[in-house]
Amino acid sequence: MDEPRAKRILVVDDEVLIAETMALILRSSGYDATARNDARSALQECEVRIPDLVLSDVVMPEMNGIDLAIQLEQRYPGCRILLISGLGSSFGLAAEASERGHTFEILSKPIRPAELLTRIEAALANSRIPQDSGDGAVTGGYSPVSSTGAQSEIAGRQTKG
Repeated sequence: MDEPRAKRILVVDDEVLIAETMALILRSSGYDATARNDARSALQECEVRIPDLVLSDVVMPEMNGIDLAIQLEQRYPGCRILLISGLGSSFGLAAEASERGHTFEILSKPIRPAELLTRIEAALANSRIPQDSGDGAVTGGYSPVSSTGAQSEIAGRQTKG
């Protein structure tokens, strides 16, 4: 009997060190993780190997993570999407996407590896996780203004980061 294949995760972040570090964490946890540093190369990678989940930064040059996520939703409906951001302005982009019928969960940077793995497992299982993460963060669901992590902010609030 064949062993089930490892879930494919594509990590997209314009900061090379962050993308590579997250992919390394995921590979060490049994995932087939690949890192890309911009949305266009991520789309090219998806044409070669459709991932089970894309973990993408929101704020990137040329094409932001929300526009990437919308394209992925349209092209690969079975692909799960998690967004990450260190900027409060990302929630404004997510709110605009929500108004157009696209809803995504945004995780706040920095995110602890254990929390990242929990979120990925929940997204792959297509399940919701508890609303209270214990650190006072707003969490859960697939709301465009959901966030979690050490620097969670109220949706729409502008922060520097």
